[in-house]
Amino acid sequence: IVYYNPASPPSQALALRLSQSLTTAAGGYRPPRPIRQWLLIHSPMPAVNVEMGFLSEPHDAARLTSPVYQQQLAQAVANGISQYLGR
Repeated sequence: IVYYNPASPPSQALALRLSQSLTTAAGGYRPPRPIRQWLLIHSPMPAVNVEMGFLSEPHDAARLTSPVYQQQLAQAVANGISQYLGR
């Protein structure tokens, strides 16, 4: 899940691109969610919080510790940022 500051339209746009890009790697589309977090509120630039899973969940832990899955997630995040930047 990608969280964004609801008072920041650029952050919301970035979150949308990342959510769309993570669809394949994460196993389905999860719409971005607004959240009031200190870091996101006080960031001078577009900022998001990307939650990719929980190590306390056995299924997530198995995927998150896989180098192949880590690469897929990293590539999806990079693609989402590139799309946001218009590249």
